[in-house]
Order: sequence, then structure tokens, then C-alpha cells
Amino acid sequence: VGQMALTAVSEKVIVFTDGDLIKYNLQPSQFLMKLLQRECSGRSVVYTFPHLSIQEFVAAIAQLLTPDSGDMVKFLTEIYSTTDGRFEVFLRFVAGLSS
Repeated sequence: VGQMALTAVSEKVIVFTDGDLIKYNLQPSQFLMKLLQRECSGRSVVYTFPHLSIQEFVAAIAQLLTPDSGDMVKFLTEIYSTTDGRFEVFLRFVAGLSS
């Protein structure tokens, strides 16, 4: 879930499909359905985090739990070069969780 949230924050994605769950080896479970909201719309099912800040928090936890800190330094360097503000809350969560 964390990697999916992190990738989605970096790509500005807030809606996920069954294909996204499969891509990240996620199975709909009680835990996952407590974290994501499931919405049926016609022939398709989509999933969203209840709020973007929850997605950003899950992404921050995933980034902090990544075993290779070199990747984190590289990733944070890339984040600081973005100017559209999409990582602002994510960075606040990273800073708060790492202190």
C-alpha cells in the first residue's frame, strides 16, 4: 500500500483501479478496505484514500521504512527540485516521523 501511495503522490494520482492493486500485489482485505474507500461506478470499481493527507502519510511511512537510505536521499533530492507543492505535506510527515 505504501509504495502505491508513494508512486501516486509523485504522479498526482488519487484514484486507483483493480489493476493498480494487482500491480502492487495487493488483495482487497479488511485492512485494505479500512484504509481505502471502494466505489462502484457502472462497470468499474475504483479505490481512493479517504483524504489526500492519508495517502501522503502512508507514502511517508513507506519511504521511511525503505531499507536503503541512499534511495531516500536521492528521492528527497528529487522532491526538493519540484516546485508545484505536491510533496509539501509528504515532506512534513517524513520530517515528523523521522524525528
